[in-house]
Amino acid sequence: MNLLRLPFVVLIDIFKSIDFREKFLISLLSKRARKTLKLTCVIPHLTFNQKRFLQIHAGTLTSDSIPAVTSKWDYLIEGMIMTLGFYSDGIVLLEREQSIEKQLLLANYVLNIFRKPTISLKFHYRTRSALALSFIKMTNERQLSITSVTSRVLGRSAYFIPEFLDECCDVTDFISIFLFSGHDSVYTPSRPFKVAKFHVHGESNRLDLEKFMSCRTIAVRISKYRSWTVQYLNSFFTNWMDSDVQLENLTFCFKEESANQAIMNALNNQGAHRTLDNHWIEVNRENGPEFFFRKTSKSIRIYTKQAYAELLNVE
Repeated sequence: MNLLRLPFVVLIDIFKSIDFREKFLISLLSKRARKTLKLTCVIPHLTFNQKRFLQIHAGTLTSDSIPAVTSKWDYLIEGMIMTLGFYSDGIVLLEREQSIEKQLLLANYVLNIFRKPTISLKFHYRTRSALALSFIKMTNERQLSITSVTSRVLGRSAYFIPEFLDECCDVTDFISIFLFSGHDSVYTPSRPFKVAKFHVHGESNRLDLEKFMSCRTIAVRISKYRSWTVQYLNSFFTNWMDSDVQLENLTFCFKEESANQAIMNALNNQGAHRTLDNHWIEVNRENGPEFFFRKTSKSIRIYTKQAYAELLNVE
């Protein structure tokens, strides 16, 4: 039976029952096959994971380890020979030289087959900054919804972090980024971020926290030698609590407890403290709403009054 001669309504049900590997291989049969897939097959979410090899996974990845491939062969993709490995929910570009051109070409090919999936992007520390930037720009140019971005790219260029983060402004759910650079400039977003959770690692003081209060949750890792001043934190806490912004909770994480001194000094300046039975501390401010925080040897968690009430309901 010629599968492609079946009515579209039948093909839609058939494609629901076969895995991502089979759909991809069908797309290689002919232009007609690719067109039929595009019209009848929906992949809700795709994850692009750039570690040692480029992995394209149908769905959300729960692990960064690449599954064992069940088959491996050379394929002609848009005029270029590529060695691809397959497992049921994804494909892997299995070449020692992971050129930017081939990775973008393969990603574009997959995105041309399946209609407007949501996207997750993962870049690891070996990823070249040029590839990470090209990848996220390509995704944004297609006007696709990016739900999450995880980047451990060691971008030493003074231009990489500003350009990359500007491309992340419309990410919806989660951003985790490592900031490593020899430059001391502070990043200012080109427009407000939409993301719900923003996690920052490395030289976190290169971000102006006040420019990220459109996020609901922020978590930053700070070091003893690269932290904000008490004056800066005083201003930030005051502006945060006195404004009607999206930010609900902020977590500072640190390896050495001495790194939190500036944070604690700024919190002490905000108002009178009262320790509650559950070890949270209520800060009563004279001219504004109170807020709550909890300190451990490795972190300080700060919540607005409303977010704290919601936390109690959950717990």
